[in-house]
Amino acid sequence: MKKLAIPLITMLLALGAPTANAGETIVFATVADFPPYNFLNTDGEVQGFEADLMHEMCKRAGLSCDFQPVPGDDLIAGLADGEYDAILSAMELPEKQDNGDGGAIAYSRPYLPAMPAAMLVSADSQMPARGASVAVLSWSRAARWVAEKGWSAVVYDDPAQAIEDVKLGEVAGFVADQAYLQRIAAQRPDTVAIAARGLDAEGPLAVALAGNASGLQGVINATLSQMKRDGTLATLSAKWFAPSADSQAQADGMGEKSGG
Repeated sequence: MKKLAIPLITMLLALGAPTANAGETIVFATVADFPPYNFLNTDGEVQGFEADLMHEMCKRAGLSCDFQPVPGDDLIAGLADGEYDAILSAMELPEKQDNGDGGAIAYSRPYLPAMPAAMLVSADSQMPARGASVAVLSWSRAARWVAEKGWSAVVYDDPAQAIEDVKLGEVAGFVADQAYLQRIAAQRPDTVAIAARGLDAEGPLAVALAGNASGLQGVINATLSQMKRDGTLATLSAKWFAPSADSQAQADGMGEKSGG
């Protein structure tokens, strides 16, 4: 826990939530290689939807915050070891809140609803046949969806490695966030292509925190609620995600009148 500032700190103190040491910086971990959610610009700074989200959340809460780029397979372990305070890296909210970890990891309220997924294949391929191996990410719910469709899920921590294995034919496809995969396909049209869009394979996205970080969790939840009510989340979504029918429906669903 770090410094929690007025006005949200006042609310949390009234609720008896723990605060933190003054003057310290809240560190958010991210893979920094998953555009448009997070990526490094030419100056080595984290940019994208989640960078804008972090800066806006921290400004409203009066927090000093920063990003720490971390390899995907180290995200959860680093959080458990206290190397950073939270993970903001297109991480899906688990269907079971303790996620089998005994409560060691907690989650904020969602900052994005379940976004459409897509299937990436090699440029000379079609949709994989039943029984084929299909890549999914370890922080995604897509493994169950892939299994329900009759494929064999292969779990990756690193999306770049999953894409490379699609190109090499090690896996027949890769199911992941549509906005991310569309950018990859546009950048590498000679090697990969999108075989299907608008797949209902993933869950809503949330901030992951240590299970004992109730003070920071409360601040993030209160700030996200405020940003949803005033339309800021919808505005950031419209900025970073293509205005297709699917993504526009997702952005529209973030307005307070649309349920929640």
